[in-house]
Amino acid sequence: MNIDLFIKKFNNYWSSKPIWCKPWTILLTGLLIIFTTYFLAPFIWIKLLVFIIISLWWYLFLILAPSIDHQINDLE
Repeated sequence: MNIDLFIKKFNNYWSSKPIWCKPWTILLTGLLIIFTTYFLAPFIWIKLLVFIIISLWWYLFLILAPSIDHQINDLE
């Protein structure tokens, strides 16, 4: 696949999203939650659980969703 075409489709995916669904807001929100939990949570297992949940959230919305959208658009 041509890398320019991939970048164009990737940018089209994010340009259609509202401000709270942009990659930078997803990353910043996740980092804010992780750092807040790191300093406020008393137990390490809570910190690890939050990190795992945020990591899954990032994977879902930053990697998996654009890939699925790209594959769906290729089928059309």
